[in-house]
Amino acid sequence: MKINLSSTCGNSPKNKFVQDFTVKLLSFDFDNLANMSVENVKILIPDRGLIEGRSNLGDIKKYLKTDIKVLTIDSAISHGKYGAVLCEISDEKDYQVSIHYIFENIKAEFIEEAIVLIVEIKR
Repeated sequence: MKINLSSTCGNSPKNKFVQDFTVKLLSFDFDNLANMSVENVKILIPDRGLIEGRSNLGDIKKYLKTDIKVLTIDSAISHGKYGAVLCEISDEKDYQVSIHYIFENIKAEFIEEAIVLIVEIKR
């Protein structure tokens, strides 16, 4: 998978953390995802499923595209206990992905919850 990172993260460790988590989530790097998540992490993918707990992070493959050719992070932002990423993924089709994060605390050391919204781009 080709990964294009956002240029908006350079001065903010929390923004970089959100971007890094997104890359690991969409590339199925489960070991690092677990290290960046609370024990009872929740990842909701509306109309597809809910993953609960570090030990179930591998279930993400059931709900997300597994053959991503290009991941482009457009922006990563954070404020307080919240973060968000806007990105595009491409395989045979293109998709806009928005991921909304809740951190365990304002230090943003661990993800507590994530909501992943995926919309196909009709070109």
